[in-house]
Amino acid sequence: MLLLCLLFLQNYLYEKTFFSTLYLSLAISIKLIPVFLLLFLFCRREFKLIWLILFCTILIIFIPITITGEKFFFYYSEYITKFLFSNLSLTDEKEHQSGMFFSLIGLLRFTNSIIASGFIPSIICLFLISGFYLFMDKYIFKENSVIFFLYLLGFLLINPISETHHLVFVTPILFLIIFKLRGKSFKKNIFAYSILLISIILLFLGKTFHYLYFPSIISMIILFIKQYSDSKFKK
Repeated sequence: MLLLCLLFLQNYLYEKTFFSTLYLSLAISIKLIPVFLLLFLFCRREFKLIWLILFCTILIIFIPITITGEKFFFYYSEYITKFLFSNLSLTDEKEHQSGMFFSLIGLLRFTNSIIASGFIPSIICLFLISGFYLFMDKYIFKENSVIFFLYLLGFLLINPISETHHLVFVTPILFLIIFKLRGKSFKKNIFAYSILLISIILLFLGKTFHYLYFPSIISMIILFIKQYSDSKFKK
């Protein structure tokens, strides 16, 4: 699913409508979370592309039904119901509050000790990182920062019952950032080196303080997008 999302972004940047539509439709049909990329397209006023992706997603979901006759619709409806329930309900069940940021309601209520202990440090880290980037964006880059907020919202919507395995993001992003920074002036890119160092430190500290994984992953995602995408997003 992650690979399909990256392929969507790459093809979208090169204005390959067919392949960008295909890849994002496949990603959404596998798991509901990539739907947040439609908000990204909405902010860029790609309304035709949004409708095309939704249409293709419906086709991808229903074609297996006509071929195999299995209860695909039942499985998808059950999945969507559980996804909405865990993110919007006021449930107090332990299984729905097991993750630090499992639901949007849980994020605000932090009804157990795990959430309470990780809430404040994570918010502080995220405010520091986002504040730093907003400062750089306003006074140095002066470019579009909407991508930051979209990815932040996207990660908040991810059910962190699987928050640990989202560290799959970290390794390729680290390599790509280091490769991007290689050979460039340290003074001109001191902010990028600083955030990269902070991210790595938070990643190692996360082994002891689990809630630090979240700001670490977010910061590396932001840095990756800043380094690779800002110059290409003109709209």
